[in-house]
Amino acid sequence: MRKPGSRYPIRIGGRRALTLLLLLPVLAVLPGCSLDENPTSVITPDNYFQNEDEVIAGLAQVYGGLRQTMWSYYNLSEVSTDEMVVPTRGSDWFDNGRWLEIHQQSFTANSPSGLEDINGAWNDFFGGVADANVVLAGLENVTLSDGPTYVAELRTLRALYYYLLMDFFGGVPIATDPAIEARPRATRAELFNFLEQELLAARPDLPTSWSANYQGRMTQGAVDALLASMYLNAEVFTGTVTTSGLQRGQARWQDAIDAAERLINSGVYSLETDWTHNFAPDNYTSPELILVAKFLNQSGLGNTFPMRALHYNQLAPAPWNGFSTLAETYFKFDLQDDERTEIFLVGQQKSYDTGEGGLQRARKHFRGGQPREYDPSTGVRSGQAAQRGRLHAGDLAGPDSPRAALRAYGRIQAATGPGTARPVHGSLGVQAADRSVQDPVPDSTDAARHQPRARAESGVLGRFGNFAAGDII
Repeated sequence: MRKPGSRYPIRIGGRRALTLLLLLPVLAVLPGCSLDENPTSVITPDNYFQNEDEVIAGLAQVYGGLRQTMWSYYNLSEVSTDEMVVPTRGSDWFDNGRWLEIHQQSFTANSPSGLEDINGAWNDFFGGVADANVVLAGLENVTLSDGPTYVAELRTLRALYYYLLMDFFGGVPIATDPAIEARPRATRAELFNFLEQELLAARPDLPTSWSANYQGRMTQGAVDALLASMYLNAEVFTGTVTTSGLQRGQARWQDAIDAAERLINSGVYSLETDWTHNFAPDNYTSPELILVAKFLNQSGLGNTFPMRALHYNQLAPAPWNGFSTLAETYFKFDLQDDERTEIFLVGQQKSYDTGEGGLQRARKHFRGGQPREYDPSTGVRSGQAAQRGRLHAGDLAGPDSPRAALRAYGRIQAATGPGTARPVHGSLGVQAADRSVQDPVPDSTDAARHQPRARAESGVLGRFGNFAAGDII
């Protein structure tokens, strides 16, 4: 192998000599070339979004950003709890200690998780805000028959992204246009009030439901679910942090009840007969779905939960052998009589492709032996390997089972999808200035960030955190 920097001989009449001779005149004129860009076309709110197809394309971009929440937002929400862990297996999944940082909540502004996950969540959320602002600005220049509905969808989507920002970062700058400019940081209470006004204003122009081919678009029920969650947590979201701690804001319990009852009494939603169906690949038919992050059975558009949890040898292409539950969490369940244990894969596992013996249900196939213990200081699991717990796993009764019920418990709940690659971070298409807002790391003095957050239980929602979401394939 030729060492770097060694020269190739010039051979007269050979291909290398010809190449060299052809390059010389080009190199000679480079200093005179202008580097000024002169694009032949550019998409702006002023010259695009002039018809329904262009508006739908922009709207789809904003909806597509919801898929990004299944990575940074989900990981930070769940791996930081005692429900989930990403064990270090050899050198795999160490990733400079970022998963340990999340689980131990020891991240800082410049730590691996701070730079990757927290900064990633900030960019994902503000990317959605920016994309929504671009399309909204374009709609100001055109009149469409369904224009009010498009505007209401975009305002609701923007409010959803801001809701996630409020939940993670407290007060953030409020941007309602795509201008590139510095913006002051609003307080968390100011952001709460802004979101409430936006959602209430958008609700009347949204439908109660969409036809099956448009499933996943914003509805009045989605607005009510967001409002219910906001009102449940209003004391924290509108509180003030002082040197003595959090001074709680005004309680909004009756408003939370009213929003939830609108949802329950809408006649649109009902409990799924089989609760595991909410977390199956075909969950798009579930009557419980209210607000969904839509995934497709296409490369780069699939849900990656199965890939995160299953062993390298259980699928092709190989899953990532990552996310698991803690032994302490697993043993909180009644292993004999609690059907929720079906969300775990336990014991010897088989190939999901070949189905040799099928993937076993925890409740039926746990035969003693102790789960490997997890040492939170090192991220290493040790001891007997009888238990191969996987948090996002369940009801894989055999090779032909259609239910890959890999359950995700996040604040946004989502079910499995056949994704074969890690999520692509960042937003595609039109970029806007709001992504450049600074201070993406939560304020460590914000005591409200660490307050317990209420979770609603609704008759039609089953387990309803902030809002239910599904994997649409």
